[in-house]
Amino acid sequence: PAAPAPAPVTAATIVQPEHLVATLRLAAGTPAAEPAAAARREVRLDLPEPPPEVIRYVAVATGRGRRSAPSAVVEVPIGRRPTAPVGVRATFDDTNIIVEWAGATPAVPAHVDELVADGIAWTRTRRTPEALAASRFTTPLVFGEHRCFEVRHVLVAGRALVEGPASSPACVAPVDRFPPPVPGGLVAIAEDGAVVLTWRAVEAADLSGYLVLRGDGAGETLQPLTPLPIEVRTYRDETVRAGETYTYAIVAVDRSTPANRSAESNRQTVMARQARFR
Repeated sequence: PAAPAPAPVTAATIVQPEHLVATLRLAAGTPAAEPAAAARREVRLDLPEPPPEVIRYVAVATGRGRRSAPSAVVEVPIGRRPTAPVGVRATFDDTNIIVEWAGATPAVPAHVDELVADGIAWTRTRRTPEALAASRFTTPLVFGEHRCFEVRHVLVAGRALVEGPASSPACVAPVDRFPPPVPGGLVAIAEDGAVVLTWRAVEAADLSGYLVLRGDGAGETLQPLTPLPIEVRTYRDETVRAGETYTYAIVAVDRSTPANRSAESNRQTVMARQARFR
């Protein structure tokens, strides 16, 4: 005779004392009813060895000697664990750290964790509350901070998420090598005994100021007139000699050490005028 079919696994068959794997206690004063977004509770469980193909979980709320009805059964298909991402690298631009990896075919969502050294071990912080569909993650940077990340592919199976093994860590220490924008709109006007310069402001969070450059005639090489950056957007050059021609340009500099300098603004060439005395 054929062997009897195994009994179906239900919440009632799982909710038995011998199947208890974790107890999650709420802090005193926690509301009994919370918005769905705030009511999520997480617990990490070690897998048995060897792990089965499928593990089933049920949650039950208890309190004051009473117990709720069990939740729906969630099946976690351990036998379908995804592989680790490959080609993970961390780069940066002027505002963000960029973590990228080789996209799987077909596409597999992924989580990104940040690693922080804690003595001789690492602690992990999840940076993606929701798994990413794209194989790219960005986060704001602080120049000079050394940061490391790892990526895990995620298999979505009904209401369960199955995480694969972590990728190799990808680390980066961003260095500010990004100059401010180029100043524009430089105008040079010859006045009696001086040349007055004005230009448009530059928008940069780490702007230190502007350097005024000058060269004799229409020469290629310009030298700083201001040894330190100035914060204003106008400059009066009273060191000119009447009848001589000068070429001017402006560069913006930031507060990095060493400072990053923008490219030169438009150049202006002007002939100085004789000072007139009344």
